[in-house]
Amino acid sequence: MTSSTTDMDDPASEDRPRGAGQLLADRRFGPYVVGQWLSNTGNWFHNVAIGIVIFQATGSSTLVGLVGGLQYAFTLFLAPWAGQLSDRLDRRRLLVGAQLSGLGGAVGLAILLAFVDPTPGLVWPIALFTGFIGAGYAIGLPTLQAYVPSLVPRRDLAQAIALNSVTFNLARAIGPALAGGLVAAAGAAVAFGVNATSFAIFLGVLLWLGRQRVLAPPEPHETSSEESRSVWAGLALARRDRAVAVPMLATVALGFATDPVLTLAPALADRLGSGAALVGGIGSAFGAGATISSLAVQRVRARLGARLQAGAGLGVLSVGLSVGALASNPVVLLAGMTVAGAGFLHATTTLNTTLQLYVDDHIRGRVMALWGMAFLGVRPIAAGLDGAIADRAGLTVAMFTAVTIAAVAAMALLRESIQRPQ
Repeated sequence: MTSSTTDMDDPASEDRPRGAGQLLADRRFGPYVVGQWLSNTGNWFHNVAIGIVIFQATGSSTLVGLVGGLQYAFTLFLAPWAGQLSDRLDRRRLLVGAQLSGLGGAVGLAILLAFVDPTPGLVWPIALFTGFIGAGYAIGLPTLQAYVPSLVPRRDLAQAIALNSVTFNLARAIGPALAGGLVAAAGAAVAFGVNATSFAIFLGVLLWLGRQRVLAPPEPHETSSEESRSVWAGLALARRDRAVAVPMLATVALGFATDPVLTLAPALADRLGSGAALVGGIGSAFGAGATISSLAVQRVRARLGARLQAGAGLGVLSVGLSVGALASNPVVLLAGMTVAGAGFLHATTTLNTTLQLYVDDHIRGRVMALWGMAFLGVRPIAAGLDGAIADRAGLTVAMFTAVTIAAVAAMALLRESIQRPQ
């Protein structure tokens, strides 16, 4: 049985928030964030390998997109129910189940590709195993967010969420390059095996946390209303509470604005006469910018406040994307993507933290599920729009569509910070 302690019982309990180094040394949060970083890095091995395998098997970019996008499709459709489960069940155990689902899919892909060469007939079993990974990802996404307050005191939550975000961006900075090299040297089966290993490591961390003292979440409000138990309670809260609606809408804009970094990267590289190396470089530059800028998140928020910081982050993102859209050489393109990544990190971390600090624990999972839908669930829609605009109106128009979305959201948050100062 998991024991608990209050914030006052925590040996590190002080009024002043702990820094990143202190949090990483925390016996609960440190292993959790490192394990999640390894799992996120393993996910990039899957993303790179699955695209290569499907294209080798079929020669179809459409099938590459359909199979690769299964993870995000599951997020879009399963997230509300995953959020409800996160609010009703033990979050650590739910994460264990999600990791087991992902582990099963990754092991299945590794074994399949170790013994069978890619052929069109393999598309369906590959899609099936990818579906297991996607289902686990969809269940785990809101729970990963909602579980963090059980690991750190409230005073450390903003820094903890920033570090949690860094795991995604650091994985993005190094994962694609490592994965591409490994697939070229050892084959896709080994890359899927690395992903399986990353799932197993994080699973081990979660099992270990079950034997540690964790912080007791706030007591849930006593309520018997049908809405409070509804799977759509997070959406209902967003509809009636501006403090939830504004960050959520800004997150939708952020999800749309960052999609070109993935969807339009091949076209950007091709326009400059480059290939796969620059495509990987775009993602790595974006992730590197995000990782480096994470060091200043707390200081910037102390000076600007949350709304203004989120708006500034979206503004910086729009500037970086503009540079990338107009770049005439790879160096300028990568510089623009680095700037865009820095703005993205400040925006997404601040919006996430704002929601986590505002909502009550009894509904946190469903609100963070809605956040996952707003940020990642829109990707299939955004990717389709970006591709269609680029094909019909040109790459520059598609890029500046994203720039406009980010800029409009930035101005809206700026206006919100002026009209409703914190």
